[in-house]
Amino acid sequence: MAKKQALDSLVQTKKEADQRYTIRLRAGKYGLLEAISKFDLHEFRLFGTMLTMIQPTDSEFSSTVINVGDVVKLFALSRGARNYDDIRTAALRLQKKFLEVYEEIEGIPYKTTVPLLDQSSEPLNARDRNHIRVKFHAKLKPYLLELKREYLTADLRNVVGIQSIYTIQMYAVLKNQYNLGNKMPKYSLVRLREILSISPEFYVKYGSFKQQIIMRAIRDINTYTDLEVKELIETKQKRQITSLTFSLEAKTVVRWQALPKPTPGQIELEFAHAEVVDEPTPRPVAVSAEEVARQALVDELFGLVERFEISRRTVDEWVQYLPENQIRLGIEHVLSEIRNGVKIKKSIASYIVAMVHSTRLSDETANRDRLKAERQAEKQRLVQQQLTFDKNAAAKATLLEQYENDRRAVLLASFRKSADLYQQYLTHLKAGQEKPGLGTTMSGIVASQLVSAMNGEHTKEAFLQALMGAGYGLVYSDVMHWFEQHFPQALSPVRDKYAAVAQSLGITIH
Repeated sequence: MAKKQALDSLVQTKKEADQRYTIRLRAGKYGLLEAISKFDLHEFRLFGTMLTMIQPTDSEFSSTVINVGDVVKLFALSRGARNYDDIRTAALRLQKKFLEVYEEIEGIPYKTTVPLLDQSSEPLNARDRNHIRVKFHAKLKPYLLELKREYLTADLRNVVGIQSIYTIQMYAVLKNQYNLGNKMPKYSLVRLREILSISPEFYVKYGSFKQQIIMRAIRDINTYTDLEVKELIETKQKRQITSLTFSLEAKTVVRWQALPKPTPGQIELEFAHAEVVDEPTPRPVAVSAEEVARQALVDELFGLVERFEISRRTVDEWVQYLPENQIRLGIEHVLSEIRNGVKIKKSIASYIVAMVHSTRLSDETANRDRLKAERQAEKQRLVQQQLTFDKNAAAKATLLEQYENDRRAVLLASFRKSADLYQQYLTHLKAGQEKPGLGTTMSGIVASQLVSAMNGEHTKEAFLQALMGAGYGLVYSDVMHWFEQHFPQALSPVRDKYAAVAQSLGITIH
């Protein structure tokens, strides 16, 4: 009997909780707030209900008995079997759920993976399946028990009407900042995505992220919770929105009431929609230059579509949530079709709205711009390639000319320096020896041209004069070829001088 009483003392039920709707959890850099977005909606509802069971004086986690019907009523869910099953299966998922928390160990920051539940149990008999038993894992004690540092205290009823886990996460983060005295918390878009665990491939465009996540969160927070976002301030850098500041105020709401059930020890929850009791008078807001420019844009766009019975409010929402270029492309697309006599099957207003909200036109325009830029870049590359080619061709021609001039200078200097070198060549020529690439007939032609150029004289001066006057023609080529064969070492310094440059230009010299 004593053992049973000891075990019962470790089991906490809903009837034992004095503050039935208050949740407390560690916040801040090393808290659990950012882990909320890891839950789906039913998982959070069960998680939140478990948090209400924890007392400020608890030092250990108890096995918590949660009546599934109480969770359904607490969050104003329909009483269909599906919601009951969803809550029970959520408990099974939480059994396998791990939370990522950040902590410092010996001064070193770590990201630690912590299991959520130590156990999850449901009755075997179908008639008893109106409750489940769950227990937090002991490793969560620093985040949920004996909280002394920065922690969030909130009323779970504030999120009853909210159907988005992102909104619940935003409320928790903003509520914590407000409790800390920060009524103007500012977050970069990158940081907001981290807090909400939104991957980069989702809500890529700011307009989509703002409309579907931020503005929905603000509407729900203002409608259901004890907090009000009075103003959302956008900060730009280089015409891009980079951060958001939330202007926060508290408000009082009428809550639903707990009514006793006929069965002792159980509670019934009756829900009344949240209602603002003391709504403050809005403060006059100074109109910024940015807002003036935005309204001017609304006026301009409204002038384009007003005749199609599209309201100014609709245009204002476009400007608020959609990229300007996308709006203009959508409107211009429809107006162009009207000018060109295209028959529009549905109403023009509906067609304009559809095209403004479609990203197809902006994507096509971006694709055309990309292709145009690629074609321009390719054209520029070809021009640059041709310029490089021409430059290389000119460099090659200059190199070859300089190389041959130096070879010619060595050749002439050798013949001037030697008394009988020219006679050796003439003897070779007269002998009509076979040379590589040249036959005896070619030797006769060379000899004929050389004798004619020497005017019948057989002196060295006459030979040199004829050689210099021959330019780079057949006589010069034959003399150079003979010289290369018999005195290759004389031309080696010239070849070595130009070898490296020739190789860089792709030229083979010999």
